[in-house]
Amino acid sequence: MATRRDSDLEAAFVREYLADPDQNATRAALAAGYGGAKRNRHSARTAASRLLKRPHIAEQIQAAMDARAERTEITADRVLERLWAIATADPNEISQYRRCACRYCHGDKHLYHWLDVSEWEEACAKARDRKKPGAEPSNAGGFGFDRNAEPHPHCPRCNGEGIGRTHVADTRRLKGSARLLYAGMKETRDGIEAKMHDQMAALEKVARHLGMFKDRVEHSGPEGSPIEHRFQSLAEFQEVARKIASEI
Repeated sequence: MATRRDSDLEAAFVREYLADPDQNATRAALAAGYGGAKRNRHSARTAASRLLKRPHIAEQIQAAMDARAERTEITADRVLERLWAIATADPNEISQYRRCACRYCHGDKHLYHWLDVSEWEEACAKARDRKKPGAEPSNAGGFGFDRNAEPHPHCPRCNGEGIGRTHVADTRRLKGSARLLYAGMKETRDGIEAKMHDQMAALEKVARHLGMFKDRVEHSGPEGSPIEHRFQSLAEFQEVARKIASEI
């Protein structure tokens, strides 16, 4: 017959299990008080396994999860769809590294290419201010430079490599999976950088939810912790990941 203390511990385990972001039963058992004063992971893991097999514990957890899903309108399918959208989003919709034309790529006879007449006139005025006769730049390369144009493959200045530029999209206009992948901006010494959610972590969560990882747990590892062995090779994981889309 369960004692009052047993009931309290079980209730605490259910609360901690539901609160744990990864629903880690061992961690929930430790937080609830299992594992003793020394917080022994081996004892807590054993207790967690035993608790999850008890019908009334499983019913309490399921009832609480169902109530939460109804209250928040969050279902496993919706979470899975969101994770899959993050995992498969194209980062190039948020941030790109571009190789663009240099100033000599598309100028007439590969001479310096100006944006427009105003830019050239400003350069001429600066040359006159320096009081260096004959230092005014030539406009023989023409006008109409497009900084986003493709590099000219035979440009004598950049050898067809162009100029490297980082481009960040207007994040106000992101849509679909790109909007879900986007995680904000941060300032660096080189400028701004777009932050994104971890796509591999999202893909792993999808795969685990679909039961695509099989772990084997040995008796114990250091300090009683479990030893986990993942049987999938990288090639196997990649093959599994390609099949996920058709299974959701």
